[in-house]
Amino acid sequence: MLHTGIDLISRFDVLKAVEIILNACYFDIPLPSAPQKNKHVRHKFARNQLIIAQYADGASLSEIADEFGISEQRVHQILRK
Repeated sequence: MLHTGIDLISRFDVLKAVEIILNACYFDIPLPSAPQKNKHVRHKFARNQLIIAQYADGASLSEIADEFGISEQRVHQILRK
């Protein structure tokens, strides 16, 4: 005869399960004291503005890509934004 009131399956809240897994994986790594900032955002914004200006002045995708060291596909993505 089975006992009543006993749950045979251990159940966790999903967030609790994630917390346990993250604690196990990152046990020895200290958390940063403040959120990390992306230092490259301003640089990339200025670079993208130059790319847009050069394209408007008639430069080809391959010329721009070579100058900035990025792929033609990335230049195209920047121009589409």
